[in-house]
Amino acid sequence: MTVKISIVTITFNLLKAGRREMFRQNVDSVLNQTYQNVEHIIVDGASTDGTVDLIRSCEHDRMRWISEPDHGIYEAMNKGLHLATGDYVLYLNSDDFLCRPDGMASCARLLEETDADFLYAPNRVLREGTEHVYKFTEPCVGSYLVRMPFSHQALLVKRDKMLELGGFDENFKSAGDYDFVIRLINSGARGVYNPNEFSTFRDGGFSQTDGELSQKECGISYRKNFGHLCPKYRWMDMLFKKRVPNSVIQYVLKHVDKAVKAEIEKVLETAVYGKDDIWYIHEEPKALMFSANRNQIACIDRLRLFGFMPIGKIETIGLQSVYKLFNRSVWKWKRRAQRQEG
Repeated sequence: MTVKISIVTITFNLLKAGRREMFRQNVDSVLNQTYQNVEHIIVDGASTDGTVDLIRSCEHDRMRWISEPDHGIYEAMNKGLHLATGDYVLYLNSDDFLCRPDGMASCARLLEETDADFLYAPNRVLREGTEHVYKFTEPCVGSYLVRMPFSHQALLVKRDKMLELGGFDENFKSAGDYDFVIRLINSGARGVYNPNEFSTFRDGGFSQTDGELSQKECGISYRKNFGHLCPKYRWMDMLFKKRVPNSVIQYVLKHVDKAVKAEIEKVLETAVYGKDDIWYIHEEPKALMFSANRNQIACIDRLRLFGFMPIGKIETIGLQSVYKLFNRSVWKWKRRAQRQEG
C-alpha cells in the first residue's frame, strides 16, 4: 500500500492540564501502528510549562513538530494541514489515542481501493474520570444537517480536498470542525465507511465544556452555509428543535454525493414534513426516551413540537407514556401532511 497518512496533534500547556501520560499514550499509539507509512505532526502553541521538553522526549523518526504562538485551535489545525505531506489527514487530540495497532492499515487499504475523498468510522469514547469505561458512537453521515455526523478523531480527509476547501475557518473557536464537515459534504465529496473503530477520545473536550458557545457557533455555521437559501430562517431552531427548511433539504440532495444522498433520504423517512415548508427531523423513540432521562426540557420541547404539552414533570408522566405520546404525535403529523397533499 502506498497511501500516506498524516496524523496531526495540537498541544498547549499539557503539563499544566495534567495530560503528560495522555500525550505519551497518544504518541505511542501512532508509533505502534503496524502500517508504517504514517507521519505524526505535533503543532504546539508556544507552551510555557515544559510541554516542549515533553514533546522532545517523545520524538521518533516519523514525528515532526513545531512550537510557536497561534490564535486558537483552528489556526493550529490549519498549520498542521500545511505541514502534512500525506495523502490523507487525521486530527487526533492530545488526550486521544489510536485504539487498534492495525487501525491505520485498515484505513489505508480502504482508501487505496476506493480513492475516496474522506473515510469515517465508529469511535470509542472513554468516559471522563475512567480508564476502562467505554461507549461507542456510530456515525450517520445523513444526519449532518442537525448534528456532527461522526467524530473528527475518526475522520480521514484527502489533504488536497482540505486545501481546496480552505481548511478550517479560523473565526470559530469551538465548532470549526463541524463547519468544515458541512462544507466537505456539501461539496459533493465521496466518502467511504470503515466499520472497524480505530480511535478513542476522552469525554470533556472544549466543545463539551463550553456547550453554549458550541451551539451558538453551530447556528452561525448553518447561517453561513445555508443562509442564502432562506435568509429569514431562525437558525437556532435547527439546533434545538431539529427543524430544517425544505429549501435546504432540496439543495443538499442536488449537491451531495449519491451515497450521502441515500443516507439523507433514510433520515427523512423518519422525519415529518410539517407546516411552513419545514422538515421536523426527530430522534427515534428510544433516543427520545433516553433524552427524557437526561434532559426534561429537551423532551418536553420535542413533544411540544408535535402538538403535545405534557402536564407535570417527565417522571410523573412516565417513560412509556412519553413513548406513546411520541408515536401518536408522529402519526398525527403524517396524517395532516397526507391530507394537505391530497
